[in-house]
Amino acid sequence: MPQDAETVHINTDLIPPWVAEYLTEQLYRSVRNFFSVPENQAKFEKWKAERDQRREAAQKGK
Repeated sequence: MPQDAETVHINTDLIPPWVAEYLTEQLYRSVRNFFSVPENQAKFEKWKAERDQRREAAQKGK
């Protein structure tokens, strides 16, 4: 997983409702499929814990 991904800003006002619904359905299916694999769940939990530690360290450094 990317460590420092760039932020993407999407103007949701420009997305037609039917496209937003389709994208939502596809995203939900993809997420369910990804997390149905135990190894993926474990990798995500490890990544999230590391990210949270980095954020916490950065907050303490301010």
